[in-house]
Amino acid sequence: MKVGDEISLECNRRARYLFEKMRGIEGITEATVAYGSLACKLNLGTIRPEDVVKEMNRAWRAYAEKDDSGRLIRVPACYEEPFALDLDWIAVRSKLSKGEVIRIHSQKVYTCMMLGFSPGFVYLDDVDPVIACPRLETPRLKVPSGSVGIGGEQTGIYGVEGPGGWRIVGRTPLTTFNPYVDPPTLVAPGDKVKFEPISTKEFEYIKSSFRKPSFEHKGIPIFEVHQPGVLTTIQDRGRTNHRHYGVPRSGGLDPLSQSQANYIIGNTAEDPTLEVIGGHFKAVALSASVVCVTGAKVGLTLDGKVMPSYEAISLERGNEIALGGPSQGFINYISVAGGFEGEFILDSYSTCLKGGFGGYGGRTLKSGDVLYALRLPEQVQPITVSEGRRVQLPSNGITMQVVPGSVEGYRQTWLDFISSKFLVTSASDRMGCRLRGTSRLTAEQGALLTYPTYPGYVQLPPDGDPIVLQQDCQTTGGYMLLAYVPPYEMCKFSQAKPGATISFREVGREEVIEETVRFEETLRSYFSVRNP
Repeated sequence: MKVGDEISLECNRRARYLFEKMRGIEGITEATVAYGSLACKLNLGTIRPEDVVKEMNRAWRAYAEKDDSGRLIRVPACYEEPFALDLDWIAVRSKLSKGEVIRIHSQKVYTCMMLGFSPGFVYLDDVDPVIACPRLETPRLKVPSGSVGIGGEQTGIYGVEGPGGWRIVGRTPLTTFNPYVDPPTLVAPGDKVKFEPISTKEFEYIKSSFRKPSFEHKGIPIFEVHQPGVLTTIQDRGRTNHRHYGVPRSGGLDPLSQSQANYIIGNTAEDPTLEVIGGHFKAVALSASVVCVTGAKVGLTLDGKVMPSYEAISLERGNEIALGGPSQGFINYISVAGGFEGEFILDSYSTCLKGGFGGYGGRTLKSGDVLYALRLPEQVQPITVSEGRRVQLPSNGITMQVVPGSVEGYRQTWLDFISSKFLVTSASDRMGCRLRGTSRLTAEQGALLTYPTYPGYVQLPPDGDPIVLQQDCQTTGGYMLLAYVPPYEMCKFSQAKPGATISFREVGREEVIEETVRFEETLRSYFSVRNP
């Protein structure tokens, strides 16, 4: 829902008001707020979109303009080298001394309008126009956490290390995003922020007070990784209700195959699995166990002997289990009876690569890693899943159902999109899959006011190559919202390897709602637990 098309405190205040009202309604599993809009994720078995609209309208009628009552948070910031990467450039551009830029930037009390894009990124309101400046033409690949930047007319704070195009004027030693505490962010929307200049020596003193907690394994050693594969992580069903902190859902890209991997060997639906993208994984058993491999068609062997997928496989200490390269599909899930152990952070074991937490230390697996099981059941009573109930693996090409995004007035772009064929490019990861068409689409709409984003959104950046957002996608974005791919289609889409051909077919909203309800019921059918 949009409440305005401008970056203003009043517009943002209205959006935050509706966010607070919506997030407590039964059936709304998650809500995310941006500058002048909010989005809600629904349990369609409990509430329908039209009911949410009614609730929003009811809340809107009760809205009364009032002053923000957020906290005042004083944020120490060092504007000295090596933290102030662009301070010289801004000073020259604005025809001011560095001291004047620092004084102007730090004298205002800012309002936090939203958290988004990456975990804990603090979006503050306007800087003084005299120091406003354009973003970098080529974003930096790594901007340290705590960096204070100016992007256009706004200023903000990077919560975690990552790529970024804002001009960096300094850095705070405070940990503005800490997933090990509740809430995980220092600043919340509506809070006031006042920067306090400090010296490098003061920065180092404050910074030294924070230490990332170490994770101690308490489970049973189960595997030693000998070949980690292209990209292997620990994932469960993902974390919900944290997108308003800028934290992505994470979790399995193909939840159907993941749920079936747990179901076949009697695990709970919440038990973590290994997600192996691109195959080429090997591990040696350190304890007797039972495992199951689902998803892509892959050469699966136990001590060199070919083994079936979608079946329980008993391992003894010293056995080597290996996955080759996938011949059809792209992602496999390995479950172990009792579930893989990992860091349980923000209500999930899932690895958040962008935030560097959860799973196995917030990173992909590497050779030599020892994996642990949460528990080892006394016995396993396996069950089969018929081939007809498994994910539809792409062969040469697939056609995906989509509903239009914000394409009103841009009919030609939409027609070009649904009539074109695209290739999945290698420039894809758990955040998003970049497509390349025979001819590039025209992003007629250009950049939008930043809005909440979710997995399944298809964005169209200025270069004309669509991006399908996946489980680790940013929580807000500003590219043209071209379409939405429903969750039941995202399972098979995630299995498309680089080079696969993708096309899209428009379907109606009601059809998508009905199919999504059926898909969620299918997933729930795999949630039973049988093993003691």
